[in-house]
Amino acid sequence: MMRRIKREAALLQAVSSDNAAEVSLAMGIPEAGGTASEDVAKEQQELLALKVKPTFNDPKDASAFFHSIASYGMEFGLNENITQLARRNDKTQAFQLLLTLEKQLGLAPPRDLDLEAALLAAVAKNQGEEIKKLLQSEAGQAVLQLQVKETFNDPAELTAFYHSVATFGLKFQLGDSLYDLAVRNERPAAAQSLASTTETPAAVEAPLEVLVMNTLNGQELCRVSASNTWTILQLAQDVASKVPTPGCRVFLLGGAALTTGTALGDLLEKEGASSLELSSLVRSNVEGIYSAKVQPDDEMDGPLLGGPGGRLAGGLAGRRLRRRPRDMQLELKMDGNAIFEFSERPIDRGHCAPPSGGYLLSGTGMWSFEGPGVKVRITDAQTGHFMRCIPSLDRTSDMTPFSLTFSMVKEDQMDLVEFADEKAADGFSRRPRCPLGTAFLKQPEGERGRLVNFR
Repeated sequence: MMRRIKREAALLQAVSSDNAAEVSLAMGIPEAGGTASEDVAKEQQELLALKVKPTFNDPKDASAFFHSIASYGMEFGLNENITQLARRNDKTQAFQLLLTLEKQLGLAPPRDLDLEAALLAAVAKNQGEEIKKLLQSEAGQAVLQLQVKETFNDPAELTAFYHSVATFGLKFQLGDSLYDLAVRNERPAAAQSLASTTETPAAVEAPLEVLVMNTLNGQELCRVSASNTWTILQLAQDVASKVPTPGCRVFLLGGAALTTGTALGDLLEKEGASSLELSSLVRSNVEGIYSAKVQPDDEMDGPLLGGPGGRLAGGLAGRRLRRRPRDMQLELKMDGNAIFEFSERPIDRGHCAPPSGGYLLSGTGMWSFEGPGVKVRITDAQTGHFMRCIPSLDRTSDMTPFSLTFSMVKEDQMDLVEFADEKAADGFSRRPRCPLGTAFLKQPEGERGRLVNFR
């Protein structure tokens, strides 16, 4: 089990950094021309079969990821495997490598080029009912994930349409999916059929009684009248009002930690059950340094320079503009003081000179236990930017006070659940972009210094 957990950690790290070489190493993929042994192939299948479950850190569940996906800075959906995680987080190199491995092991849905052509033709002809029929197969569902890319007729490009979309008389932009093509080309029946196929039905709300037990002594802590659509965060807030306790309340199921966004309905052993039992404990020793890394938002990715709708920059055609990951660091001190630092590096536009821009913030304030977690109020800060990759202090700061609320998932991880700031009276005030759900991980003592060092 420990061997699998270590390989899983190495694989998640490799995928989060989109490093194909490290993914190959973690999965035990042999060099070109080599063949994996039966034992290695079995381990590969086990890693590919792991799914995102509501719980993690549970050594008893061999079908779930042991590690928190959020702690690697990746977004996720329940029941996704590593290949789907790579796709969701736009880790192109890792995704193509993992999907190829799935095909070699017979785990990936087959690619049906004739079906792809039939779906494109049905969109062009606005044939909604025909699209519904074609999408009933597993291969049809796979076509929904394809995108328009610069290359086509390339069997090695597993994420792009094989056929030229233009040959079907369809207007397009790079990145368009089948649904996007239907909307762009004003094919309402096709768009409606595609939307109804891809949308996830909303959960039907039903009453749910939650019994919360004290993890340390096994005694009943309280009972909560909730619903199956409540999240762990909502449950934590209700329990905090019933049983006020200084500290961060953590919830567990079978000894495994539960993330704040997990729906209670996803934890039921039987669908339609009316009761749920969870255990809980309070952590009050939260002092220390926590760090987080947020991958760039998909919508912030720039177009291909020199491609349709793009432009040339620095003489480098075909280069993709991408925001770099954002780094954050939070220090909670024993005396109640807090330091929050944020670093967003500038976009590399392909110029010869080192890039300038980005955003830096080094703020101070106070922290306290509030509700089920920790609230940090930043009241003073220095802001700056990168000048040719060197952190430089702004002459004036337009920052206004803001607060961050965290909920503890386990002893060494807190998730950001609320970000609130006060708008400046005279207009816009720049603020750090901190997505809700970001996992802040506690660092070993003595291993981290300041994140932002102005010159």
